[in-house]
Amino acid sequence: MKKTLLNMNFMLRYAWSKDKMYLLIRIPIAIISSLQPFIMIIYPARIIEAIMNSNSYERVYEYILTMVSLYFVSGILLLFLNKRLTVHYNAFEAVHAKVIGEKVMHISFPLTEDSEVLNLLERIKTIGYIEKSFEALFSFASRFITIAGLIWVLSNVGVYILITIVAVLLINIFLNRKLKHYNYQWEKEAAPYRRRNSYLLRIMYGFQYGKEIRLNDMEPYIVKKYDNHSREYLNKMKRVGDKYFSLNTLITIASTIQLLVVHISLTGNAIKGVITIAELTKFISAINSLTTSLIGFTNGFLEIRNNFNYVEDLISFFSLEEEKSKSRKELICRQNVEIEFRNVSFIYPNTTHYALENINVKISPKSKITIVGLNGSGKTTFIKLLLGLYKPTAGNIYINGIDINNYDETEYLRHFSCAFQDFRMFAYPIRENIVISQKYNESKLMSVINECGIKTVIDKLPLKADTPIYKFLDDTGVEFSGGETQKMAIARAIYKDSEVVILDEPLSSLDPLSEYNMYYNLYNLLRNRTCIFVSHRLSLARGADQIMVFDSGHLIESGTHDELMQNKKSRYAEMYNKQSSFYIAGNEGIRDERKEN
Repeated sequence: MKKTLLNMNFMLRYAWSKDKMYLLIRIPIAIISSLQPFIMIIYPARIIEAIMNSNSYERVYEYILTMVSLYFVSGILLLFLNKRLTVHYNAFEAVHAKVIGEKVMHISFPLTEDSEVLNLLERIKTIGYIEKSFEALFSFASRFITIAGLIWVLSNVGVYILITIVAVLLINIFLNRKLKHYNYQWEKEAAPYRRRNSYLLRIMYGFQYGKEIRLNDMEPYIVKKYDNHSREYLNKMKRVGDKYFSLNTLITIASTIQLLVVHISLTGNAIKGVITIAELTKFISAINSLTTSLIGFTNGFLEIRNNFNYVEDLISFFSLEEEKSKSRKELICRQNVEIEFRNVSFIYPNTTHYALENINVKISPKSKITIVGLNGSGKTTFIKLLLGLYKPTAGNIYINGIDINNYDETEYLRHFSCAFQDFRMFAYPIRENIVISQKYNESKLMSVINECGIKTVIDKLPLKADTPIYKFLDDTGVEFSGGETQKMAIARAIYKDSEVVILDEPLSSLDPLSEYNMYYNLYNLLRNRTCIFVSHRLSLARGADQIMVFDSGHLIESGTHDELMQNKKSRYAEMYNKQSSFYIAGNEGIRDERKEN
């Protein structure tokens, strides 16, 4: 009970903080709903009694008119109030979705990849369970008023009828409790299936997957996966349906027995003259309403208890660890960012092997670093740790001699910009995709667009930089080539006034000539910033101040191009020689031109 009260308190405070009217409108709805059944219990009995005991039908028509008027007015009031409730429900739903989204964007980054967290999010992201809880709670109060009135109306009914009603009620409580518990367990088990099918539907619906699907004849593959997931889901649903059918059959049998006992008993009393026909009508209507109200009353309580499981999930979600922001007086000195990894090791959650082990490296301010290595060697993990997305399992990372955990999170990330390997564009104008949350400066934007080699493409568009990317939200949207969108991602990283620019596989979609031109532009554009390139390609490496070679989570080599090439058996020399026939001429040009500048 204590847990139920705590959950109720949380839910009421949560809804009140988001939209007070969402709760307040329910009060008159509950009062009117509790009184409305008495209109159809009391007045039909009075009409019958007036017909049987009076030669004048004026009172009959008076009762009919009063009954119809009360029913109409209460019905219109309920319609109006429920209309307003719907408006506030939609407003609350929108705010709730935003709150959940904000929380997702603030939780510790590793949790965003945790399957349990993803399943938890699937269960609580809509407010259906909150709405059902409030419906049940206010219905609970409404039915309490109704039940009190009906018990008074039925104070003279036979004891056998009351015993039958109570017995059926207890059976309903027991069976419905099982149903509610079973329903929550099912929802919990169903979340992974729904998440998988939602993902497949996004692939089916998303035009950005269209080329891959058609080129690789993926339709049978995707449809087969969807059918397999659906079959598993539907098989579970069938077992759920069978269970529901069995329990609901028992409830129907109990209700039928009650109906039989009530009508035989009351009809017998009417035949014997113990009660009048008007009282028979009143008692039958009152008993039906009482049964419905009692079942609704107990079901409401069970519904509240069941939906509080989801409320507990919501509380658990809100309690997920967020990125800790420690505010300190020390600020990172602009234009003077020295990065150091000391004995840093990292193991991904739910794994046992090191993604990085015992990394020791120092990166000087304004230096140009190239990180190379095979897939899975730890390059991107190194970047994630530097950005604070993951925390080292062991060791520490320092900026200007201060552990990065001691910097304010927001302040720290202001000094970094990154074009990730799996970068994302958004279905908004090009300008917004590049500027994002930075201060807008048109001349600066045009300069960056030009330096990144996309000005010609953008100038050809009717809306120029205001052209949306993709057609999700606007028919005027454009889908750019992979190389063009990659240049926009780089432009986004450069536009941000950060001291450290990280480019993770920045030019993988470009042809060799465009790659050469972009590297040359980047060296000049970023001459006053620290720049970290992560790449499989070694076309940039000769111009770097420091090359870091990763292999199986270890930093195995570090130095300039000339230093690393002196050891003909080094991993870097091996990789470079395999690519040199493609890039050596171009890289000589980059190196020479950089020296001249």
